[in-house]
Amino acid sequence: MKRVFKGSVERAKTYVLDRLKEMALGPSDAAVFDIDETLILNLEGDEYQRNTPVWKVYNYLNGKGVALYFVTARRKSQASIDYAHRQVDTFYPKNDGLYMVNKEFNDEPSASDFKFACRKRIENKKQKRIVLNVGDNWSDLTTNVEQCKELWTSRENSYVLEEDGNVLLSWKLPNVAYEVA
Repeated sequence: MKRVFKGSVERAKTYVLDRLKEMALGPSDAAVFDIDETLILNLEGDEYQRNTPVWKVYNYLNGKGVALYFVTARRKSQASIDYAHRQVDTFYPKNDGLYMVNKEFNDEPSASDFKFACRKRIENKKQKRIVLNVGDNWSDLTTNVEQCKELWTSRENSYVLEEDGNVLLSWKLPNVAYEVA
């Protein structure tokens, strides 16, 4: 994994879109998005809004026929499923799967193992090439969180990583509040 970009969320979006435009994309490809503070920016109370830079990337991939998966560290229950759908369906109506922490991973202290297993399932069982991971935590991108923390410690920047292997791009959003254009 190597860092190829560090900067604002808006500039990272442009970089990601430019890289995706260089790829031949289609239905055998997938993108994996976190929900909280990635697809959806949570505001005061029950208010939320779309994350416009991420929404633009989502729309580009959707237009190319790429499968779009949502993977969240939220615990799975009917109420949390309904709430997640209410949030994402408002701005992101097409998704090919919503993954939430199930009882197999309920006792895990970190969501990284769960999220890694979801990405492996998308690659292997769904037979998809993951072209993009997007999230605000390092566990949204890789299971080697410690390595990432050592290399990229800023909380205020957006990062784009190119990885060896099946995942071509990973976009790490800041995990603090930031302005969205």
